Amino acid sequence: MDRKEYGCRMWELTGIPCKHVVAAINYMNEDGKGVAVPEEWVHAAYSLETWARMYSFKINGCSGRRYWPRIESTIVIIPPNHRPQVDSPTKKMKSNDEHALPTSSCVTH
Repeated sequence: MDRKEYGCRMWELTGIPCKHVVAAINYMNEDGKGVAVPEEWVHAAYSLETWARMYSFKINGCSGRRYWPRIESTIVIIPPNHRPQVDSPTKKMKSNDEHALPTSSCVTH
């Protein structure tokens, strides 16, 4: 718990405790260990204070391409070759004759 790790690694990867850790936190609280609520174990990146700090400044837009700064570069970036996506083959529609009831080719009397 102190390292904020669990076997499924979701806590390490996302910063949000997985359901197993939340269950353990709730169990520890019921047991009297007082480890606080699960929301306090979430990474600080998800807090409202962090969100407010990230969006507190203003980004001024650029009116168009002619206002972009000119840079001198010897690197030319070529777009990748376009390859059409491979789709699954289309299904052939059955004709009305194929929907009719099958007929017997041998006649019995």
